[in-house]
Amino acid sequence: MLIFLRRIIAVVLMVVFFALFLATLLIGQVQNTIGNPAQLKTELIQSDIYNFVYDDLAIPLIADALENPEDFLNDDLADLEIRPDEDAEQIVGLLRDFLPPEELQWRIEHVIDEFIPYITGDTDEFAIQLQLEARVEEWPNLLQGRLDALQVGERLTDAVLAPALEDALKSLSDQGLELTITSERAIEIAQDIAPPDWIETQVVAASRAVADYLTRTDEEFTITIQFSDRVPRVTQALKDVLDEANAEGFLFDELIEPELKKALGSFTEVSHGIEISDQDIKNAIEAVAPAPWVREQRNNIIDNVSAYISSESDSLAIEVDLEERAATAASELIDLAVQKLTTLIDDIPACTSVSAALTAASDIQLGSFPSCVPGGVSGSLLINTLAAPFEDEIQNLIVSQIPASFTFTEDDLTQLVGDSSIETINDIRRWVSDGFTYTESDLRLDIAEQNSDFTLDDLEVIRDNLDDDKVFTQVDFTERVLQGRASQQANFDRIRDGIGRGRDLWMLVFILPGFVLLLIAFLGGRNWGSRLRWAMFPVLISGVAIWVATAPVYDRFAADGIDELIVTATKDLDRQSTIDLVIVAINRGVEIAERWKDDFGSKALQFAIGAGVIFVLSILLGKIMGGKPKRKPRGPVGKAAKVNARRESVLDELRNDTETTRLEVIPDDPD
Repeated sequence: MLIFLRRIIAVVLMVVFFALFLATLLIGQVQNTIGNPAQLKTELIQSDIYNFVYDDLAIPLIADALENPEDFLNDDLADLEIRPDEDAEQIVGLLRDFLPPEELQWRIEHVIDEFIPYITGDTDEFAIQLQLEARVEEWPNLLQGRLDALQVGERLTDAVLAPALEDALKSLSDQGLELTITSERAIEIAQDIAPPDWIETQVVAASRAVADYLTRTDEEFTITIQFSDRVPRVTQALKDVLDEANAEGFLFDELIEPELKKALGSFTEVSHGIEISDQDIKNAIEAVAPAPWVREQRNNIIDNVSAYISSESDSLAIEVDLEERAATAASELIDLAVQKLTTLIDDIPACTSVSAALTAASDIQLGSFPSCVPGGVSGSLLINTLAAPFEDEIQNLIVSQIPASFTFTEDDLTQLVGDSSIETINDIRRWVSDGFTYTESDLRLDIAEQNSDFTLDDLEVIRDNLDDDKVFTQVDFTERVLQGRASQQANFDRIRDGIGRGRDLWMLVFILPGFVLLLIAFLGGRNWGSRLRWAMFPVLISGVAIWVATAPVYDRFAADGIDELIVTATKDLDRQSTIDLVIVAINRGVEIAERWKDDFGSKALQFAIGAGVIFVLSILLGKIMGGKPKRKPRGPVGKAAKVNARRESVLDELRNDTETTRLEVIPDDPD
């Protein structure tokens, strides 16, 4: 009865041993993988993680970010064309050029070799060689090779310069210029003014200046974009645009006519009551300023405005010569007056009496308009006679009022293009004169003024770490990463201390399951052979059970669970590339888990095989060491024989009971 109870307790302890055995194997597996730099590096290589980061991870993530450009583009770049898939591929290609997979592998393995022993408490310090200076210095060259593929210059021109030009030209149209400008035409003009290769050159130059600053090659930087060489193209583009519109009529109506009206609009009639209407004056003015002449003045104004914008001249004062137009004005107005006089003379009736004829002749001689036409006086003679005063009147009253010239000033330009446009022109003038300049002071000011977690101290940290002489140590980790985060630092120190103690004492985890095995052996067995078999049996069963769970059972049921996990993880995703990323990531994770699981199950099976071998050997040795049974000697006869027989019977029962107990086989005892 006692042996039965002991063996029941031994069976219960087998369940306890299984839990302890499983925990021991898990701790050992973690120790040999995550805590082992060599094993961790091997696992990363087997997972092809360094290509996975670029090919499968980065492209979909960047493409998703590019789906919402408003999150990272300011208002000035709101019209920038974004092509999520194509741009993500090129951006990742640029990152791959900057840090190729083989170099990424070297750097990560270097971090693992230095940082993991520090985390696990094997060392109290680490030194990570960053060595990024050469890569950052190479960045502008790498960038230059990708700008064409990204079409940066063309897209910046289309998104920034073309809309600005379109708005400026539309403002001219609002002022009265008969100008129809389309987005396509604005883009064409913008690309002529600032071709993509010119913009890309500026971008590369700016990136080189920033790279030198970040690597401390220079302690300051100045990015200057010179626009002075673009002014001739701007000038020609403006002339081309104005040629497409009724620029001459606009310039005449808005600038020249008002000036001439000051001279010609101060009277309404000349001799003989001939009236000069507003339309007559305008016609005369148009004769004074014909379209070819206006175009010439327009081009002269544009050239001078270009010189003003480029700061070749300090003020805008363009003199328009009108003196040579005065003779044309006199001729036009005299012809107009004669035409009106002819119409009046044609309406004069012939004289019907001698007295009326004499009075009319006297009036004609005095230069007055007659009431009738005397006989013998032709219409041409009458016109020549009466028109004689016109030339002097027109010369004195009209032509002499035309100024020899007038000056086109900044006020005229403001009136011509509007207040908002003149502000833009003044900004452009400053840019063209000095170039667009951005310095490290501007950068620091922008960082200081923005509301973000990135500070000037963070900028200096980046600059420090990009120096090839910089070694990132545990001091930097504490001061740069954990500084100001007291709770995180405390947790980190506590975790590190715990991992260190665990690694120092992890072999002790075998003591408890070993002690349980000893209890099972002594409770279940009656001799050393039986005890050994009782000790090996739970190891055999536990190892086989773990292997079965990690191999056949997993293979049978895991596939459906993985499929369900993929469906659950991707059901709310819209973008196919993101879905593909999730699927690839899960599959990669499953591959890593399966390798870990296979190694774990293999170790459990190895324990089971070892225990099984010992179990079988103990049985064989027990049978070999037992030998053949001894023959019984002849005993006495008679009453003594009966006593001896009874004694032998009792001894045989005891012996048989002992032998039966020793050789007894129960379900839990393979003996």
